[in-house]
Amino acid sequence: MGAVSRRQITGLASSGIDVAYVHSFRREARQKTDLPGEEHVIDYPFSEGLSRFSPLHYPNELMSFSEKVDDIVRKGQPNVIYSEGPLVHRTLQRDSRPPIVFHPHGLDMYQDQMSVVRNLRARILRPLFAFHAHGADRVFSQGGRLTEILTNTIGVPKERVTFLPNAVSGAAKYEAKVRSGNILKCLFVGRDDPKKGFGLLRQALDSVSRVTLDVVGMDGVDTAQLHWHGVVQDPERIRKFYRNADVLVLPSYSEGMATVLLEAMQAGTPAIATDVGASREVVINEKTGWLIQPGSAALVAEAIQQAAALKNEDYRNYSENCLHHVAANFEEDTVTHQLIKTLREVAAD
Repeated sequence: MGAVSRRQITGLASSGIDVAYVHSFRREARQKTDLPGEEHVIDYPFSEGLSRFSPLHYPNELMSFSEKVDDIVRKGQPNVIYSEGPLVHRTLQRDSRPPIVFHPHGLDMYQDQMSVVRNLRARILRPLFAFHAHGADRVFSQGGRLTEILTNTIGVPKERVTFLPNAVSGAAKYEAKVRSGNILKCLFVGRDDPKKGFGLLRQALDSVSRVTLDVVGMDGVDTAQLHWHGVVQDPERIRKFYRNADVLVLPSYSEGMATVLLEAMQAGTPAIATDVGASREVVINEKTGWLIQPGSAALVAEAIQQAAALKNEDYRNYSENCLHHVAANFEEDTVTHQLIKTLREVAAD
């Protein structure tokens, strides 16, 4: 239940596991899927009126949703429950229940959201996430600093934490590439959100030369250095952006495991990223890119200059490293296999 991909559900079913999956839509968007297994579509209890403005509306919605989930669990009596997000609060409260695997993903509530109001709202979710993390029989982590949050901050025993990264499918296969020219072509892919660190990137551009930046996900006025492309939903067009760029830049203050890093490297494009969330699992410093500390425009500029200074042969090595790293660790079939292995282990305990 939760944000399990279609491919993962198909993979679970094809491995001989009887799958029952729970998901929801807004009422106006309710629909059925064609996935294998037993499907349960339930209306999510969105707050209405004044209550939706309360900082507590999201935890209350999640706990209300968990009651509907627990009704399904009681009737179905599964051997193991996989909860992507804090969706099984009511089931965890029971004395007798199936074993539970909890995936908290990015743990934003323990990272800087670059806004006092958003930080406070995020912190309200901490007790709910901690309750799930402590109560579950196994907790998935995307790695990096997220594992440190789970074990050091929340206090989950290390032996109950299992690494499960995000994944990309093998739809696009590329060879290693060389620099596109004498001008370094940088790429930013992300929404207009202060935690993505785009402001730092703008500052960094002021101190570097012979660099251009393509921005996907936001609108603006083009300049000689900056090219805005708005929201792009066509996957093939996005892949072209990744392939045509020399380097992806993601100077975030908060992340889970950013899919844009995986997608860029799958296209053979190195990345500059900050050491937040699980970014260090993807960006290996001076091998698949440059990993820097968050919050410094000077460090972003320095990393851009290092990328610009690479000779073609060295750049090609970075590109090859990216392709090999993604293929070995983040292909969807590999990640789905790890998911299945863990669910079987927990169900057997």
